[in-house]
Amino acid sequence: MRTLFLALFSISVIACSGTKQAAPVANTPPAGLSSPEYDPANSPTPMSANTPLPAPAPAEPSAYSYPSASQVATKGVEESAAPATYGSSVALGADAAVYTAVALDLEGLWVNTTDDREEVEFALDHYTTFFEGEQIIREPMTFHLQCPGECSGGVPSEFSCFTVKGPAGQDCYGIIRLTDDILELSMLGVSTETVVYRKKR
Repeated sequence: MRTLFLALFSISVIACSGTKQAAPVANTPPAGLSSPEYDPANSPTPMSANTPLPAPAPAEPSAYSYPSASQVATKGVEESAAPATYGSSVALGADAAVYTAVALDLEGLWVNTTDDREEVEFALDHYTTFFEGEQIIREPMTFHLQCPGECSGGVPSEFSCFTVKGPAGQDCYGIIRLTDDILELSMLGVSTETVVYRKKR
């Protein structure tokens, strides 16, 4: 009986020793490493609103870069020169001799070819309308060798015109045809119909 007990005890001791786990091995730091020492002279300093920013290094332009400003040189043109205004008698820098010739052709008394009771007389700075010999209206006018854009939707026209400023605003009369004895007018922006006059004197 005692022998049996010792045998069982020996078996249990052997079994327990076989299932015993090995103790964990502690991780050890590698040897031979060192951290940088703290140096107040080389440590970063916090920035404030008054801290100046470092200037960026100059960059070399690329081979195909484009200039930011126009490099076109203007020869013989003064930059301060202003364009002619619409109110000027000679519009858009027209030749004064041509302007005078056309304005002189316009001068005189003209008779409506549809109704000879209506007449219109043009001077250099005004026009006068008559009906059956009686004066109806006389208004100042401005002759334009090239009609300004304000008469044709903002785009200057290739034909001449004269403008009249009255109580209702400005009216533009396009000169469709002008010869020694024929004048054809159209009221721009109002009608596409034309009125033809014949030179009386």
